[in-house]
Amino acid sequence: MEAESLDGKLKCVDCGTILLDIPKNAQEHDLVRWSQCHAALDTWGEIQDAFLRQLARHSSLRLVK
Repeated sequence: MEAESLDGKLKCVDCGTILLDIPKNAQEHDLVRWSQCHAALDTWGEIQDAFLRQLARHSSLRLVK
């Protein structure tokens, strides 16, 4: 079975990057920013929750390093 993308939404609408700046030792309330334009995406806690919701809905979704 082929793995699915994470809703295809992990891309900045302004700068087009898919790379994130995640603070070292990030806590739930820390802001995560796009690496190119530095606009805020969301808090680290909200991003983690979104990934977990996606994993729960899509049994074929795989996280890779």
